[in-house]
Amino acid sequence: MRTLNRSAIIVTPKQPFLEWLHSIDPSSHDLKMTDLRSDPSVYLFPECNDDNELTRYLKEACEKIFEQELESWDRMEETWPKDRSFEAFRRWFDYSVHWMIFDLADHPSI
Repeated sequence: MRTLNRSAIIVTPKQPFLEWLHSIDPSSHDLKMTDLRSDPSVYLFPECNDDNELTRYLKEACEKIFEQELESWDRMEETWPKDRSFEAFRRWFDYSVHWMIFDLADHPSI
């Protein structure tokens, strides 16, 4: 087992995301928050030494993450919210930080 020199965040949608999804896709009305949060996304960052450093990376990447989360449900960018700032990201998503990342794969990651 190898330790990866990375930090990670796990991103889970909040209520504004579910409301957006319901507004763009009538077939999604049966989806509940528990459904959306059951399979969260994981994003790797360079290894960080503290919360401030990771927050800096997250602020730089939040628009990309926001767009990836939206695109995973709807590829039509015109339906996406215009405001994809860090403040909007925090309203739409919860995230948890993970400092120790272990690789159990037999082959090195690419």
